[in-house]
Amino acid sequence: MNTHSAPQAAARVPDRLVGIWTRQSVELSGAPSLPEGPFERARVVWFQAPTRYADLRLPFADPLPLCTEEAFGGAVRWAAPHLHFNHAIDRAGGIADDVGELHFDAGILFESGTFEFEGRTCAYVERWQRASARDARVEVFEHFEGDRL
Repeated sequence: MNTHSAPQAAARVPDRLVGIWTRQSVELSGAPSLPEGPFERARVVWFQAPTRYADLRLPFADPLPLCTEEAFGGAVRWAAPHLHFNHAIDRAGGIADDVGELHFDAGILFESGTFEFEGRTCAYVERWQRASARDARVEVFEHFEGDRL
C-alpha cells in the first residue's frame, strides 16, 4: 500500500456529486491490447464525500490489464468541469494523481480523460450510476500520525 503526506485542503465538489456511485461501463481507446467499445469487467464503487473520495475495484473474472483489484482514495479538488483525484492511499502504489472531466446526460454521470498505458496516451470514458439516495449523508474520518495519513 502506498501512503502520502497529508493532502492540502480540497475544494468541495458540487452537492450532486456527493454519494455512492457504481460504474456501469468503461470505454478505452488508444492501445491495441485493450477491449474496444463499452465494457465492464469489475465491480467498481466510488464513494464521494464533499472533499474526499474512495474507489474500490473488484474484478468479476480473470482480470484484464487495467481491470485488476484496486483500492485508492484521498482528497479531491473541483475546478468545473474537472475533478482532480489525489491518491493519498493507494493499494497498488505508484499510481499518479489523476483528473477526470465530468458531465451529466439523462441522469448518468460520465467521466472522461486520458492515462498512460504501454507507452501511449489512451482515452477513457466511464459511465457512473448513482447507488445512494441523492441526499445521502457521507462522512469521512481521517487518522494522521504526524504528517502521514
